[in-house]
Amino acid sequence: MNVIAMDKINMKFKDLVIFEDMSFKCSKNGIIGIVGENGSGKSVLFKLLAGFIIPNHGTIIINEHNITKNKLFPNKLGVLIEEPYFLTDITGFENLKLLASIKNEISDKDVLNTL
Repeated sequence: MNVIAMDKINMKFKDLVIFEDMSFKCSKNGIIGIVGENGSGKSVLFKLLAGFIIPNHGTIIINEHNITKNKLFPNKLGVLIEEPYFLTDITGFENLKLLASIKNEISDKDVLNTL
């Protein structure tokens, strides 16, 4: 079973083509390495997989959910692109609580246990 499948992905920003007809699959327990020069599209790839952006064309399926068709944020997926950012005018607990509120599945007690 494939946990990630990208099929014929086209992605461009204005006139800059990032991906053209890109496809790949990753099966459960599979490992993929993503290597490339600065500006080659690695961060864009992860933003696509995380559902932060949608491709101009093509299909992305994660855990049997078509995130391009339904514009879903994939469950059980975490991604940190570039560098972490936390609000500096609130506490660590408040930052974690804010992040936990995105899914509304994590209690204050769970956040405290994480700290």
